[in-house]
Amino acid sequence: MRSDGIPVSRQLLSCKAMEVAKDLGFTPQQFKASQTWVSGFLRRWRMAMRSKTRSGQANLAQGEKALEDFAMKIREVVQTQEIENIYNADQTGINYEYLPKQTVDSKGSKTVWIKCAGHEKDRMTAMLLADSKGTKYPLFLVLKSQQSKVKKVVQDNLTNRNGFGKQVWREVEELHERHPSRIYGNPTAWWNESISIAFLKYHFGYREGKDVKKVLLLWDDFSAHFTDNVIAYAQKVSVVLEKIPPTFTLICQPADVSWMKPLKAYMRRQWVQHLRSKIEQAKDSNEPFKLRAPRQPSSMAF
Repeated sequence: MRSDGIPVSRQLLSCKAMEVAKDLGFTPQQFKASQTWVSGFLRRWRMAMRSKTRSGQANLAQGEKALEDFAMKIREVVQTQEIENIYNADQTGINYEYLPKQTVDSKGSKTVWIKCAGHEKDRMTAMLLADSKGTKYPLFLVLKSQQSKVKKVVQDNLTNRNGFGKQVWREVEELHERHPSRIYGNPTAWWNESISIAFLKYHFGYREGKDVKKVLLLWDDFSAHFTDNVIAYAQKVSVVLEKIPPTFTLICQPADVSWMKPLKAYMRRQWVQHLRSKIEQAKDSNEPFKLRAPRQPSSMAF
């Protein structure tokens, strides 16, 4: 069962043992596959209950085959298109609150309670980009923004203010002046076709109309990355788009480990600093501590 990736619990092991015992002619009274027997079986065969490190619909062998095929395909594209520089982009969600899964409390406590600011499920989308030379490029961030009920205002916001209203746009402009990252907004905080094109324009727009060598951009197999308009603009700026195999992103997408973990660790450190400052403010004001999530501009500055 394990070779097929089936999750084997103690209960499933006990049930399978009962089936085998029945096939061998034992009655339920003669063999019960008790928890004591299960523990002895695991100890005898040097096995243990292990926490999963990965899960998916395909097994490791299929993942390795997909990685081999993907690598072969990329080598072929690089050779036929005479590509010298490869870019890799990857998306991740960034939370406004980084509440720890554990907290210090008394031993034996049945209820462990912590305060939150009510935004632990709120997040923004971040697109990271780097190239095969090791150069890292500014983040593209997508925030959740309120959409006007007036269609004309919605179009004006999308055209002139990256999807934000006039008031919020003032803060976004200030952040654009202080940081190279680009910030966009929509009601879902999800990536879409227009942001994909804006991303390509920002990083590769200088190549449009020039006689330059093609470059390769690897990013996720996401519908908004490969619409007709996105592909058409990529061709204008001599960018070849290739999909990371969707089921095997963990194996085929190096950014998942080398970029995302350091980024999330940094954001958690910033959250701890924010929490410490709120604790000090409560002490100085002699008011009860009330946790507030960082405002969007503060999260952008992080």
